[in-house]
Amino acid sequence: MPKKNNRILAALMSIAAAFSLLVMVLPEAASSADSSVVLVCESGSKPIAGIHWKIYRIGEVQNNEYVLTGDYEDYPVSLSELTSENINGTAKALESFVLGDKLPYLSEGDTDENGTASFSSLDTGLYLAVAKSVKIDHNMYKASPLLFEVKADDSGESRIFPKMYSNSTLAGVEDYYTVKKVWVDNDDRAKRRPVYVTVDLFCNEELADTITLNEENNWQYRWENLDPEAEWRVVEREIPVKYEVIIDYNSTQYLIKNTYNPSRKTSGGTGTATTSTTLTTTTTTTATTTTVTTAALMTTDKNTTTQPTTTTATSAKEPKLPQTGQLWWPIFPLTAGGLVFLAAGLIVPNRKDDDE
Repeated sequence: MPKKNNRILAALMSIAAAFSLLVMVLPEAASSADSSVVLVCESGSKPIAGIHWKIYRIGEVQNNEYVLTGDYEDYPVSLSELTSENINGTAKALESFVLGDKLPYLSEGDTDENGTASFSSLDTGLYLAVAKSVKIDHNMYKASPLLFEVKADDSGESRIFPKMYSNSTLAGVEDYYTVKKVWVDNDDRAKRRPVYVTVDLFCNEELADTITLNEENNWQYRWENLDPEAEWRVVEREIPVKYEVIIDYNSTQYLIKNTYNPSRKTSGGTGTATTSTTLTTTTTTTATTTTVTTAALMTTDKNTTTQPTTTTATSAKEPKLPQTGQLWWPIFPLTAGGLVFLAAGLIVPNRKDDDE
């Protein structure tokens, strides 16, 4: 066989061997079908059964930033500067949107006797989990809405502990709720603030009352004699353009904060701009690994064991919210380039062969 053909054959064999080695050393990319998200509802050490969860896929990562997509893309909620201080309000605002607009959920399920509800085969993306409260004995148990991300290389089981809270439902006791609007707009310097806003009161996800907030009532209102066993939510309608929303609350007051953002973009989506209530603090685990969460999104902290808590983690080149997994795509173009140089070196005849 001519020496030129020998060199070509050797080059092809080298390339084949290199690809075989690459397949052996690279970790297998896990699809979302290989992973599951388990929501764990506990009050103290007591598991809470019967919490009904709904899961919504609300967004994804684009250009290293979290963005809302589809039916959620025009909701006035910012995902660009999420911190442990405002992520709870962001989740509560998004919960309000999906419930107030009655958007379809992707999946649903109840916590079992162990207080767990499992969801699997989720596509990659950003998710919102919303819970319905349950009555046990003389207490109503509620779970905070939360945000979590599913990545393409996630695998195993991720356990998330939503923030739980409860209140007594003794006979004859009635609740009251106060809603207050707060404007963060430099005293309406841009002159974009409306003269009034409309707020809906929902009882068990059904409209119960509508009121108007304005300067005359100091942008607040109080409802009396409400059923403590019902699930009440406050929803603001038609949020003014260039304003973004987060929600906060205590046991009897709902605070709707509208912040003016002149750079906020809208793209003509179908969102009707609503807002609501609830808190979020989670801890997640992947397989046997316990992970700590920045308010609601998962980030891996291997070989540690941690109780539910809140931390802050940011990155200059990646989305502000914590993630799991890592990127492997750069390996492939680098490997391909190396193989090209390897083949070129083997194919090109050396000086000794030319002399022969």
